[in-house]
Amino acid sequence: MPKKPDSIRFVKRFTDILLIAPHGKPPESDSKTAILAKTLANKLKCSVFINDRFPRAERNYNLRIDAEKDTTFIKNLRSVLDAGGTTLVVWVHGIGTESMGNEKTAMGHKGRLDCLIGFGQPDRHSIPEAKVDSFIDLLGKNGLIARKTRDDAGDFRGRAMDNMNQWFRQQKKYNDLDKVQSIQLEFSPGRRRKNVIEKTAEAVFMALSALVRPIIDEAEKPEIKTDDALVNQAFEDLKGIFRQYFHEAMLKAGEYIIDKFYDGNPMAALTKNKANEQPPNLKKLIDKIREASKSPSDNSPSVGWLYNAVNLAAHEAICAQKGFQTFGMLGHSHKLALLHVPKLKKVKSIEFNKSVKAAFVEKEELAKVAIDERLSVRDFIKRIKKYMAKNYPSDKIDLTGLPPMAELRNRDPKELVRLWNTARKKVEDGRKLIDTYGDAVKSLEAVLVETGNLPTKAKEKQTKK
Repeated sequence: MPKKPDSIRFVKRFTDILLIAPHGKPPESDSKTAILAKTLANKLKCSVFINDRFPRAERNYNLRIDAEKDTTFIKNLRSVLDAGGTTLVVWVHGIGTESMGNEKTAMGHKGRLDCLIGFGQPDRHSIPEAKVDSFIDLLGKNGLIARKTRDDAGDFRGRAMDNMNQWFRQQKKYNDLDKVQSIQLEFSPGRRRKNVIEKTAEAVFMALSALVRPIIDEAEKPEIKTDDALVNQAFEDLKGIFRQYFHEAMLKAGEYIIDKFYDGNPMAALTKNKANEQPPNLKKLIDKIREASKSPSDNSPSVGWLYNAVNLAAHEAICAQKGFQTFGMLGHSHKLALLHVPKLKKVKSIEFNKSVKAAFVEKEELAKVAIDERLSVRDFIKRIKKYMAKNYPSDKIDLTGLPPMAELRNRDPKELVRLWNTARKKVEDGRKLIDTYGDAVKSLEAVLVETGNLPTKAKEKQTKK
């Protein structure tokens, strides 16, 4: 008897699109999705995984816990994602007649419905929603009626954290939508019939080709003065490029420092970085960077950028070690906002390890708030400030509202000297501004008087003088 294969079928071709049929072994409810995926992959010449070997009860490739047990599957999956460029992962599923009927009723859809689309809605998008809308439009133009799964549907959304549609967002290497996008297609039984599969595959082929591999015919371009859609798309694309490469550069720099100066130990790096107890060689490097950054012709990073890089890389590694997944799903700027929450710098180095886990629990909870409420960077920073003010009230003195002198006498003299120097500097800067604006007022007033354009109120003030 031949030995049973250890993994599912895999064919690697073009990597801009990756098809996966996780439940293709008959007589699954996803009947004939293996044939559909194979037919579609042959048309697209793209990479494909087809599970026609393991029943769902034995190995469910739609669940992370089962899929990760197949090390060959994960290795081949990474080989596609690491090939370069953006990869659109398309999960080919089937939905039963009863389930499709229930969804149609819940969403108030009348008539035929060929496909439901899940992408982590409403708050864990695995692909930009605008791209899903474009895909639905393209499917419609090719004869397939598709709709987005309801935000509150019990299934078919690809939203659960243990769902493989969300696996990419939980991986440090693939959590950027400019690198990997993922979408879950639930085809109705009518689109998976033996005599219809070819037509279904052709329609999806045409839609995916137009979505991922558009052909631009210069001769057919309409002549337009401005195109809001183009501007908005360019804005999002440029933002994505900046986010991808800026985040990657900072992360790589931090990982490099941790490997070279902390023997690859992220906890040691975070401890020393916070307590300002860097190794001697790293201190020397920081001094060199600080000196180089003074030159306008030098492209070296700033010292602050380097500290953040080490902090970010340490956070990514520690979150992975401790099983905190939400931090990795945040955007670059959201992550930076969480690096100093709570203020671990106040913790003594010897007590640091004890404080880390509690701190990272707080970071994870705040990260979940950012994702669940879809907060912008600005709103997230405001939320963090409120959280810090409530849970970690500051005892710093505000120069605009000094406490009574009796209280000041009990403060640390070093703190009072620092405040005194700050206040003197602000007064000095204020006097310079007064002098500058005072000279400007005199010059402007003289010209306005000469030209007879001095405002009435200003003339009245001159008369009183």
